[in-house]
Amino acid sequence: MPNLESAGQSPATPERPALQGTISSFDHETSHGHIQAADGRILRFTVASLQRPEDSDCLVVGMPCRFGLGPGGEAEGLCFDDPESFLELNSTYSVPGSLELRRETYPEGYEIIARSGKDIFRVARRPEVAVAALRKAAEDFGANVILRYRVERFKKAAMGYAFWFHRAYGTPAVIGRKDPSGTHTLEDLRSRLDTGALQRETSTQENLERGKVVLRWLAAALLLTFSLGFAYAKWFA
Repeated sequence: MPNLESAGQSPATPERPALQGTISSFDHETSHGHIQAADGRILRFTVASLQRPEDSDCLVVGMPCRFGLGPGGEAEGLCFDDPESFLELNSTYSVPGSLELRRETYPEGYEIIARSGKDIFRVARRPEVAVAALRKAAEDFGANVILRYRVERFKKAAMGYAFWFHRAYGTPAVIGRKDPSGTHTLEDLRSRLDTGALQRETSTQENLERGKVVLRWLAAALLLTFSLGFAYAKWFA
């Protein structure tokens, strides 16, 4: 048996065995399985190897574990540090078949896994074009639903003319429903939304809006300056 202290691991105790590994296989019919130890060895175990018989639900492939070595080289004293977190992260989910637009609530039975902290929007002359652009952007960010979806109509002036435009808003998010036959894990869905790209986009949008406000104030200041100068020149002419 290797010297665990020289390998940087704590000595084994009955409550906290020192060897670490993951469950690599388990047959519920025979109650036998295998552990791949951190050093690469494959070790046998049975349900009787568990420290606590009630932990048998934790015998799933990939579950991190601790154990000691029995006289015959098999694993014994098998225990788990945080099985609830592992089972939660690896529980399976189903997701909507296509991106959904939701004005108020998300579909019944689903839960929000990840969401953007702020809205995104797209602008176009026709509402359907703005909505299609919003859909495309949300899908590119990894979302499968747009929450608080709405479309507003506004006027935009250019060259002395006013044109009607439409702005489609929404919050990109990822939703899922727990499903034993689902193909997505919670960990997969949590990492699906590209939060970094979303933060860059919303920061850019906010900077553009601030820039527009500054330009309006500058235009107002220039107009006021011109008006005062014109009045002054006319008064003292």
